[in-house]
Amino acid sequence: MRMKEKGEWIRESYEVIHAFPFVQGVLYYTAYRNRNEAGSEGEPVRTRFVHALDARAFHGESGRDFEKLLMRDEDAFFPVQEVFIEDGVLYQVYRKLEGTLLAHYLYHTLPLPLDRAMWILRRITGHLLRLYDQDQFTMVHPQNVLLAPGGAVRFIYGGPAGLLPKGGLHPQPSADGQRREDPYDAFTVGALAYTMFTGNSPTAFSLNPAPIRQFREDVPEELEDWIMRTLSFNPEQRPTIEEMARFFHRVTAKIEGGSEGLFGWERMLL
Repeated sequence: MRMKEKGEWIRESYEVIHAFPFVQGVLYYTAYRNRNEAGSEGEPVRTRFVHALDARAFHGESGRDFEKLLMRDEDAFFPVQEVFIEDGVLYQVYRKLEGTLLAHYLYHTLPLPLDRAMWILRRITGHLLRLYDQDQFTMVHPQNVLLAPGGAVRFIYGGPAGLLPKGGLHPQPSADGQRREDPYDAFTVGALAYTMFTGNSPTAFSLNPAPIRQFREDVPEELEDWIMRTLSFNPEQRPTIEEMARFFHRVTAKIEGGSEGLFGWERMLL
């Protein structure tokens, strides 16, 4: 799939302003207007983020399948307002994004204070459990997490299992209706936690990440142990997302003495 350049159009309605390689596919920042209608001088430009994915990368067989992307869990995902295919590319048009990409936020703030990192981790693991129950998936990656106003945390890319790719795979819905966790999610949550706590990628210096407390001593030893286990090369040694969610809740309560301390930084985040 060729990445469009500035000034090119998508469906005669979205003029590309910037293009960004995304965690999966390409993310375009566009001006939203009709190409065939001359705009009034001084008219405010409406903007939208548009995600593009090579249609050969997914399994949808009909337009009806794609409509499922409009019905994603809005507590976990940022809403999609329009889905269409043009020239062999699947486009998802998002409602006006409000907030900050986690990747951008981390670039300016690493390493994070413990309470901020734990707030984000708790929201991410909680969303993952909701998505497992709904046979939906996402990708835990700083590019794919939006810190929305009011402290909300939402994913951008994802949807029904089996419809869109996750890396080179297609997560499949559970055949028996039982929750199916992805051990890769535990690894990516752990990698994100490691980066937020240390300011480094877990594989920045070697395949075996250095202990977190080598970088900072305010991380409890028990928390360090859990994060390091998520980074195990053996998926069976990683804790489940459900176990991690419960543990993160306990650690947060212990660090903060309750939830009161979380909300001050939450209001100041964006």
